[in-house]
Amino acid sequence: MNHLNDRQSLPALVLRGLTILLVMFPCTGIADSWHISAEEWSRPRSGHSLVAMEGLVNAVQAFNQSNKSQLLVRYPGGEEGALWASELKDWLVSLGVPSSRIKLRPGQSSHEHITLMLKK
Repeated sequence: MNHLNDRQSLPALVLRGLTILLVMFPCTGIADSWHISAEEWSRPRSGHSLVAMEGLVNAVQAFNQSNKSQLLVRYPGGEEGALWASELKDWLVSLGVPSSRIKLRPGQSSHEHITLMLKK
């Protein structure tokens, strides 16, 4: 009989554990992310070359699906990373992304790419 009570309480324990995890580690609202490599970005840029960057195209398409989302740009620190992110933001604006919905954040762990993250 005691064994049966343990079984019945298992779903309750699992639910309680999941609730604790959600409280300790809340969802940040980051749904998707894409990368643009330094190699891709080092090529001469034009509107035509930008639409060939799969990560950029996918990020803009996902962004356009919601009028409340923000595009978070995580870039390598330092002057070079800041210039890269600033130029990318300018191109995103030229592709129709409102500048007020683009957030630049230094501290990308890799100097080999920029990460675009959709925050819903």
